[in-house]
Amino acid sequence: MAESRPRAKTKMRADVTNTEYDIVRESAEFVGLALDGDSETSSLIWHDLGPPMEVFCAMRGFQHINHFPGTKEISRKDNLARNLLRMQKSCPEDFDFFPRTWILPADRTRLLNYHATSQEAGGPPSVYIAKPINLAQGKGISLTFDPAEITTAESRLVQEYLKRPFLLEDFKFDLRVYMLITSITPLRVFVYRDGLVRMSTAPYSPPSPANIDELFMHLTNYAINKHNDEFVKSEAPDKGSKRSIKWLMDFLHSQGHDTEKLWTEIGDIMLKTFIACLPHQRHQYRLCFKDQPPRPEDPSAGSRCFEILGFDIFLDKNLKAYVLEVNRAPSLTCDQPLDREIKHGVLTAAFRLLHLRNTDRRKHDEAERRRAQDRLQGDAKDSDKEPTPATAAAAATSASTATTRSAGAAASSSTESTL
Repeated sequence: MAESRPRAKTKMRADVTNTEYDIVRESAEFVGLALDGDSETSSLIWHDLGPPMEVFCAMRGFQHINHFPGTKEISRKDNLARNLLRMQKSCPEDFDFFPRTWILPADRTRLLNYHATSQEAGGPPSVYIAKPINLAQGKGISLTFDPAEITTAESRLVQEYLKRPFLLEDFKFDLRVYMLITSITPLRVFVYRDGLVRMSTAPYSPPSPANIDELFMHLTNYAINKHNDEFVKSEAPDKGSKRSIKWLMDFLHSQGHDTEKLWTEIGDIMLKTFIACLPHQRHQYRLCFKDQPPRPEDPSAGSRCFEILGFDIFLDKNLKAYVLEVNRAPSLTCDQPLDREIKHGVLTAAFRLLHLRNTDRRKHDEAERRRAQDRLQGDAKDSDKEPTPATAAAAATSASTATTRSAGAAASSSTESTL
């Protein structure tokens, strides 16, 4: 009798039909996922942009998707500002990592009053940076000495410009740092210990009437600076206009700076930023996943969602870290080998930390079958029961009472909302 061959292990599937990035497909395959999945069969579902609410609501119990509902609360510039400004009022010393900010047109009077007061106090003039609420990649950004010049035809975020940056070879830079959230109840987050150093392409000088319009000097957005002829592409880790945070930390350590303290500070302000926006996200999550069954041995493993956020971090000349923006769909474009190295590492680490298991789908299917059988048995038992006249009368009385109570509760609720 021929010996039976062991059955091949079935690969888990990923639905990557809604991504334009090859690095997502490559990273999913790298961790062992098959790319032939669809929205019904896949353990992993990827959307470059936040999907509509119905996508979350249609997910099955074994599936994971790369966005949480409600993340606009942290990724939209105005929502992020409102949440952090609220926390600054309650805990000013703990939330001093966000620049002074106004949301126009609502805060226009407050902004003009601040500007007038700072002028009366003397000293260097304040500079303001204005950003459209709904645009990204540096589009529509402008600097000014006079906030009265900022148009209010559309909503804008205005911040006091941070004029004393830490410089690398005389160039201004910011950091793109990645955070992974695998669960929001309980909260479980990870910070990737590498990322991108994005440098401007014109040597920095403090803002003046002569240079205030030189965006290649004052902005560090890659989408802007890549169009400058001075942008340098390099495969060397210590050269070029885009470098790795690991290289930066090694460089700072060689200069005598405490890089572990800096990493701790960066992680701390990222976590505080996310916590400031957490209540709304938890509410949105509960609306979508009321029936979420947490695993007893690992409650956060029951989360249907995960999120990779890109934080833009500014370092001043004393290496104090500030949060500038948060992106819920950080670019995964790989224009240079460094991009591919960093983003492949972020994605594969994220996929592995989800702890996807073949058994999750099997257990989900078995649980669905049991629930279906229980419903059938329950319907059969109910159909066998003949209601007696006394039972029917009691049920009618109970329904009448419940209706009366419901109407009373509705009236009470209406009164409370009116007040």
